[in-house]
Amino acid sequence: MDHNGIAYLDGHFSVCAEAPAWWSLKANWPDDSVVQHELSHNFGALDHSTPAECIMDYWDAFWGTDSWCTDCWSVVNANVWGPNG
Repeated sequence: MDHNGIAYLDGHFSVCAEAPAWWSLKANWPDDSVVQHELSHNFGALDHSTPAECIMDYWDAFWGTDSWCTDCWSVVNANVWGPNG
């Protein structure tokens, strides 16, 4: 929504950087939501919109959720532990 971070899917790094809202005239996202959202990409989660509350939905992330929907939880959990989990 205003490019507060970037991550590579199944990658090794992500970057979260926000300018103060007063300086950039952009929405001030909760920092912990930006970090969780971007790190979730590193574990295979994709951006999406869903009726369920999910950190991978920009709207929910902006309002500070720290939850994944069932699908994203499954993807992130499987990739955190790896194939031999």
